[in-house]
Amino acid sequence: MPGGSFRLEPVPEVDQPGVGELVYEGPNVMLGYAERSADLALGATLDELRTGDLARIRDGVWEVVGRRGRHA
Repeated sequence: MPGGSFRLEPVPEVDQPGVGELVYEGPNVMLGYAERSADLALGATLDELRTGDLARIRDGVWEVVGRRGRHA
């Protein structure tokens, strides 16, 4: 995704080396869910998305290995 990047944030409850929460940062991150109609007029207010995915990078490839929460 042009202009975006991924990084891993440490998760205290995860004891697997190299595994953290996958965070995406870029100009194309949007609001998420609107709770009221006025939210739709806000435009972009965030520049990063905490995905809730647990991931690691292996041989230059991001590998999703789980989720922080059990809902999808």
